[in-house]
Amino acid sequence: MAMVYQKGRIFEKGKRVKKWYGQFRVYRIDREGKEVERTRKVVLGLKSELRKYEAEQKLTQIVDKKMAGMEMPARLCRPFRQMMQ
Repeated sequence: MAMVYQKGRIFEKGKRVKKWYGQFRVYRIDREGKEVERTRKVVLGLKSELRKYEAEQKLTQIVDKKMAGMEMPARLCRPFRQMMQ
């Protein structure tokens, strides 16, 4: 699986009630053993209640929590020298 550092991105959305949304990518392995990338979006809160930096901190916590549960498959953990042979 791709071990990628990511912060994600935040954006505001809504006409009457504006909310902060966060977007980040999750990498999984499907049934055929191929790596699949999925984009996830989460609502972080109302714009009137959260400052932008608070929304960024909240998204960082969510991304860290999601990425902590992911582990690399054994076939991808081989040293570079073994992969070249």
